Parts: sequence; C-alpha cells; structure tokens
Amino acid sequence: MLRLLLLGLAVWLLVLLVRYYRRSLGAPKSAAPPQEDMVRCAACGVYLPRSASILRHGAHYCCEQHSERAGQ
Repeated sequence: MLRLLLLGLAVWLLVLLVRYYRRSLGAPKSAAPPQEDMVRCAACGVYLPRSASILRHGAHYCCEQHSERAGQ
C-alpha cells in the first residue's frame, strides 16, 4: 500500500514539473528597453540621448552653458 502511495506521489510531482516546464516555454522573453536616438552636442561633441539634450536654433546641446555660449 505504501509503494502505491509513493508511486502516485511521484507521478503527481512529475505532472506538476511537466506543466511548469511547458508554461515557462510559452512565457514571453523579457523585452529589451526601447532604443533612443543619440545626438551630438554642437559645442563639445559629446553624444547623449535625444530626450536629455537641449534643442536651440536647430542644434542639440548637452547643457545650458553650451546652449547659451552658442547663442552669443
């Protein structure tokens, strides 16, 4: 009787493991972060993300000081 219970328990665990494995195969992979365009500062030449740049007179700058100097 004990052997039959142990066999049933082993089959039940095997079924659970197979279900878990099949679900993990169908799960979507972690998405990569979206890529953002890089722009070059017109004053010093450093590259930075477009969202972090300052746009003045059609040129991108990395900081306020560079954008003000270019406007002089």
